[in-house]
Amino acid sequence: MKDFIIEMGLAADAAGMDECVANFDAEMRRGLCGAGSLRMLPTYLDPCAIADSAPAGRVIAIDAGGTNLRVALAEIDGSGAFDILFRETCPIPGFRQEVSAREFFDRIAVCLAPVIAQSERIGFCFSNPTVALPNGDARILAFTKEVKVSGAGGIVVGDALREALKARGLPSEKSVTVLNDAVAAQFGAMADADAREKHAAHVGFIFGTGVNACYAERNENIRKDERLCGKPGATVINTEAGGYDGFPEAEADRRSIGATADPARQRFEKMSSGAYQCDNLLEWIRLAASGGVFSEGFAVRVKGLKQIPVGEAAGFCAAPRESGTLAKLCTNAADTAKLRRLIEAFFDRIAFMLAVMLTAVSLRARDAARDAALPVRISAEGAAFHGETLLRARLDHYMESCARAKFGLSHRFVRVEHATIRGAALAALAGR
Repeated sequence: MKDFIIEMGLAADAAGMDECVANFDAEMRRGLCGAGSLRMLPTYLDPCAIADSAPAGRVIAIDAGGTNLRVALAEIDGSGAFDILFRETCPIPGFRQEVSAREFFDRIAVCLAPVIAQSERIGFCFSNPTVALPNGDARILAFTKEVKVSGAGGIVVGDALREALKARGLPSEKSVTVLNDAVAAQFGAMADADAREKHAAHVGFIFGTGVNACYAERNENIRKDERLCGKPGATVINTEAGGYDGFPEAEADRRSIGATADPARQRFEKMSSGAYQCDNLLEWIRLAASGGVFSEGFAVRVKGLKQIPVGEAAGFCAAPRESGTLAKLCTNAADTAKLRRLIEAFFDRIAFMLAVMLTAVSLRARDAARDAALPVRISAEGAAFHGETLLRARLDHYMESCARAKFGLSHRFVRVEHATIRGAALAALAGR
C-alpha cells in the first residue's frame, strides 16, 4: 500500500510545498489580469465598509449553499450586536435533480414569504460563481457542486428574485446585495471589532460541499478591471479557488472527475470537497483493489460497493473493527491496515492542497494589510472542515510547517456563529 500511494500519485508532495504555493500565487496573479483557471472575481466590496462602519437595522439574509437554503431575519444594532429573529432551513433547489432558473428562484420566494415584509434590504449569500455588479447585484456564471439549474447563465440574481416575489404576489421592491459564501464568512468574522485590531487581515474560507477562499487585494493589482486598478485601497476578491487546475491529477482523480456533471470545471473542488470525497475515495479503493494491493476477497466485494456513506471513512479509521460498509470489505487484519492507510493518505493529500491554497491566499491578504506583523485571521465555514476529524490535524500540520515555518505567516482559524448569515446581513446594511 505504501508503494501504491507513492507510485499512483496519492502521496502529498510536502518537499515541494514552496513550489506549489508559488504556482498557486502565479495563477492568482494571472486571474487578476483576466487569465488562468482562477476567476479572481472582484466583489466591489471594500473591506473598510464593514471594518470602519457600524451598520444597524433589520435585514433579511439568504444563504444559498451547496445543499441547504437558509433564510433568516436579523436585527443588528450600532454596536455590532446580532440577533436572529427568524430562521428556516430547507433543501437547496436543484441539488442532484435539475430545476429551471424560474423554479429555483420561485422556491426561494416561497421560503421568504414569512419575513419578506419585515425589511426592505436583502443580503443574499450565493455560493455559486457570479460576476459582481457595482450596484451590489451579481450575474450568474454557472452552478457548481452538482446543483443543476437550467437556463441560469447570465441571470442577474436580484432581478430574478424580485421577479419571483412579484409573481407570488409578495412585496418585491427590495434592495438586494449579493455576495459569495466565502466573502460572507469573511465579513461575518470582520464584524468583531476586537478581533480586527489584533489581526493583519481576514480570509474567508469555505470547505463544505465545495471549496473556496476570499481576501482583500490591493486595487492596483486588479489589472483586469479599469474601475479598480486606478483607485487607492483594496477590494475583496472571490478567488473561486475550486476551479484551480494546477494540482497533479492521478488516474483515480480523472475517473471520478469524469463522472461528474461538468468534468472540465472545478477540478480542485472535485479532488477535495465534501460533495465529491466519497466518490473520489471509492475510485482510489477500486484502483488499489484492481492492482492487487488488497486480497482477492476484498477485490470481489468492492466491485459490488456503489457508494461510501458520508462520514464512514473517519469512523472506519477510528474504529476499523466496528460494523459498516468499509469494515465489511475487510475480512483480515492486512486488508484493514491497508485500507486505513489509504484513507489517511487520501485526507492527507486534501489537507496539503488546502494548506497550499490558504498559504497563498493569506500571503496576498497580508501584503495588502496595514500591519503585516499581525496574524491572518481565517474565518472557516463548512462541515467538511469542522466535522472531518481526519482532516483538521493534518491541515494544522501543513499550515505550521509551511505557512509559519517557511513564510513566516502567523495565522488563526476561527469559527463565527452564523458567519455567512451575519456577513450577508452586514453587507446589505453597509452597502457597496
